[in-house]
Amino acid sequence: MCDIVVNIDKAPLDAVALYQQMSDYDDVGAITQFSGIVRKYGVYGEINAMELEHYPGMTEKQLEKIAIQASEKWTIDKINISHRIGVINVGEMIVFVATASQHRHESLDSCHFIIDWLKTDAPFWKCEYGVDGQQHYVSQRNSDLAAQQKWQSKVLTEEER
Repeated sequence: MCDIVVNIDKAPLDAVALYQQMSDYDDVGAITQFSGIVRKYGVYGEINAMELEHYPGMTEKQLEKIAIQASEKWTIDKINISHRIGVINVGEMIVFVATASQHRHESLDSCHFIIDWLKTDAPFWKCEYGVDGQQHYVSQRNSDLAAQQKWQSKVLTEEER
């Protein structure tokens, strides 16, 4: 049984504390983590910050659904998906995803899978605040869709579950 933790909050993320929470299992042989950071250059140029909005309740359910899909495909002991909302400055962590398992391949692949699916299926609305004072909502990118599609053949269908 996989332990799934989903957290959405305005508070800054502490990668060290989140990582330590992943290592409290006796049989864990691998922990893979991904930390996403707000880049200085967004889709429309140089930015100061990004604001994320979400639909409370719906977003958590969707993140849990993505985690469950990963836990059904790989043998994972624990998954943590922590995501910030609100205004996040350049250089600050926006998302932390970690998977813990007995073996590295399962941990690596499942974490990669979760990140690719978060970029396309997590219901967040992102607005970039440019250094020029302009605000732009960010649309889904083709590269994110392509990354997700590579997993299509690796995801269990409803009939296979």
